[in-house]
Amino acid sequence: MPPAIGIDVGARLLDVVALDARGEPTDLPRRWDDPRALAAALAERLPGAHIGVDAPLRTGEGLLRDDAYRATIDPPPPPGKFANYRECDYQLIRRGMPLYQAPSTYDACDAWMRAGFALHDALLATGRWTLFDGAVGPPAVLEVYPFACYCALLGSRPPRKSTAAGRAARLAALDGALGEGWCARADLASEDAVDAAVCALTALRFGRGEAHWVGNPREALMVLPSPLRDRYGAPGSTTSRPADPGR
Repeated sequence: MPPAIGIDVGARLLDVVALDARGEPTDLPRRWDDPRALAAALAERLPGAHIGVDAPLRTGEGLLRDDAYRATIDPPPPPGKFANYRECDYQLIRRGMPLYQAPSTYDACDAWMRAGFALHDALLATGRWTLFDGAVGPPAVLEVYPFACYCALLGSRPPRKSTAAGRAARLAALDGALGEGWCARADLASEDAVDAAVCALTALRFGRGEAHWVGNPREALMVLPSPLRDRYGAPGSTTSRPADPGR
């Protein structure tokens, strides 16, 4: 199985967690400020790795502004709502997962989103590809939303990541997925590193054929480490059975 990399994108810095094929953390440096330097290092050291990126990989295409297309979605968006959202974003929001909207034009995007586009371009320039056709192929760059990943792993919305309870819930989810004591070995010192770690886990499961995704490949596919449920409530709430993961 291929190794995996998770990248949390900030306006100025990129936090990276790299895993070997067994899911163990590697010694790749954790913080980078140049997307091209990071892409080159990954191409040299982990050329076969799938990469999960915590940022939109492209702007919205306006699919949900088409009434005929909206009617093909299960369930269709309520009339007059979500017209400016990507389908993958709608599929998460309707399940109770708030997120940042990806605008349809570059100039409307925040600085961290633009940093994500720059990273995406740098990674593709090294020969990787983007998951737009819904198939597992060569080393891929995947769009990942850490909050949704933790919801999928935990079965409910975790507390805010800035709180002690939120951090504990996320670390427990990672240890549950990667093995007891994994977080201690990985030394996840920051919130950004914890987000990068679940991106790496998602990329690892993608490489093993265990990931799931929602959205439309014409626009964007949001990749998750576990099947999605119909609805996600607050911690400790009862959640319904897993829904169609949209794979």
